[in-house]
Amino acid sequence: DDQIKQQLLSRFNNYLQDEQSYNRMQKILYDISFEFINEDIINNTLTEKYDNIFLSNIACFYKLDEFKPVIAKLANENLNQNGKMLFAYIFDIDFDSELYQDNWREIYKLPIVKEKFKEFITEHHSIKSSREILHDFDNRKDLILVYKKS
Repeated sequence: DDQIKQQLLSRFNNYLQDEQSYNRMQKILYDISFEFINEDIINNTLTEKYDNIFLSNIACFYKLDEFKPVIAKLANENLNQNGKMLFAYIFDIDFDSELYQDNWREIYKLPIVKEKFKEFITEHHSIKSSREILHDFDNRKDLILVYKKS
């Protein structure tokens, strides 16, 4: 039903919690320009520099040894000083988790990820899991790994 969809949507998006939050986000977005780039991440030919790069969950689709040079190239060649890159969005896992199964994608093997990407994990954030919101699971978190160039 539409009312349930609207409630879920507002729970997913903090800026939909109240009118003040919505107005604040609207002002922020008015002052920002976005560029969506649809390009092969492994063989990218980007020449521009950016303040922010968001790669969403594409890390889930690559082996760590294949993905790390991509992150290094973007960090060194395409990220402005003090810029931030969200290089991994990982569903249903917390930064302190050491549990994984061998058949899981490599990005879920956090002890290995922490070691391989130690120079790039300058921030990490746990946020409400989409499954927590949709299915009322308690304490489910998604993990965001961020690199800040300084």
